[in-house]
Amino acid sequence: MSERLIIDKRRILIFIPYFLPDISYGGPIVSIASMIQLLKNDFDIEVYTTNLRFDNQQKLSNYDIKNLNLGYKVFRSNNHFKLFFKTFIKLLYLKNSYFYINSFFYLPNSFPFFLLSRLAILRKNKLIISPRAELQIQKIESKRKFLKKLFIKIFKLFGSSEIKFLSSSKAEIKFNSDYFPKNRQIELPNIGRYSFFQKPKKKNLILKILFFNRISPIKGIHLFLEELLKNKNNLPIEITLVGSCSDKNYLKKIETYIKKIRERKYIINYLGEVNPEKFNLNNFDVFILPTIGENFSHATVEASQAGLFCILSDKTPWFKKTDGAKKNLTNITLRNPTLFLDSINQIIKMPNKKYIYYINEQQFEIKKELDKSKTNLLDFFKSLDKNNKIY
Repeated sequence: MSERLIIDKRRILIFIPYFLPDISYGGPIVSIASMIQLLKNDFDIEVYTTNLRFDNQQKLSNYDIKNLNLGYKVFRSNNHFKLFFKTFIKLLYLKNSYFYINSFFYLPNSFPFFLLSRLAILRKNKLIISPRAELQIQKIESKRKFLKKLFIKIFKLFGSSEIKFLSSSKAEIKFNSDYFPKNRQIELPNIGRYSFFQKPKKKNLILKILFFNRISPIKGIHLFLEELLKNKNNLPIEITLVGSCSDKNYLKKIETYIKKIRERKYIINYLGEVNPEKFNLNNFDVFILPTIGENFSHATVEASQAGLFCILSDKTPWFKKTDGAKKNLTNITLRNPTLFLDSINQIIKMPNKKYIYYINEQQFEIKKELDKSKTNLLDFFKSLDKNNKIY
């Protein structure tokens, strides 16, 4: 009888508050789903989440859940308290596993993670956290500042120095290390949902501008709309806003701006949430993101892959050294938001050859970073049990 080789795969437990088929949670779901696709052949993956939607906290459809065919195990809790209890139990009893949590301030995961971290390390577990830019000053200051700083202190008190912090940029590493200087800080940019890139096309005579993100104060679309209303001369542009919204007061504010902008004879539409896999980004010319704080931005990656020029604030990690940034076409300071309109004006006036050149340089940067990220991410997880000087 021939001997059969049995390979014992290491188990990775991933904790995330919301997951597929929900898409309203945005980038974190894309990051985790893409990461799992990369790792699932080398590791046993288990995802622990709720069966709720992020934007309205309603239960996901059982039909949608059953038709996912993910190829890995997903354990869903009916509410956040049950997910907290499940996280606590797993950390208390499991050995020789990798624990990966996807948010710093989602307490049902992060509180047991930090509270039990020293015990979990003693039981030969590896602990990893991806704070998703939640420790950026802008995001701490944006709301619940006192509570956030309180939990940072609590987590610093109980947390093991063996917890590894993942960041998607050098800027995020700085924010994380300011609070947790004794912990290993690792730069591992996210990987995208797609690998293909569409060839840029000529821009439309009426420039089609797309905001494709959560309708949230942190994403900053109000900054652009306010500048547009201040501008006395109408621009030859058409604006489309796409994205879910869980902040009703903010949505009312945006809808008020939309009404006023329409009164100025602009074409502007808000489509709400759409399925990104069924929405043709290539119909647009420019993607705009005046975000207050972003550690990666999957929306930027996918817009660039679709051949759009991306006008971003300087609070993302992208395109800072490009020719477009040198011309104030992107990487725009929020201290002077009128530059968003100046960028649009430049794009409207520039020849298509120049416009396509600027898109190509953005696509080149995206492709280079995504290719590097795939290699580094796989190497990181494979190296966790080794004395690897890089990690």
